[in-house]
Amino acid sequence: MVVDRFQVAKRYRQGVDKLRKHELKRFKKELPEADYQPFEGVRWRLRKNPAELTPAEVEVLKGLFQYTLL
Repeated sequence: MVVDRFQVAKRYRQGVDKLRKHELKRFKKELPEADYQPFEGVRWRLRKNPAELTPAEVEVLKGLFQYTLL
């Protein structure tokens, strides 16, 4: 059995993407359109190196985590 960092990263991203999709569907049902709008396209912000996030991207992620039940 061989484990390399690319396969580990792929499995991690699959789990994160599945959770992201589930939560965004829930947000779309529960939140008003104006509150949901900033979360569109959040996939790439989640994958980005945290040190390279702009202050606006950080605020969007904080808002995303605020609504998440986990």
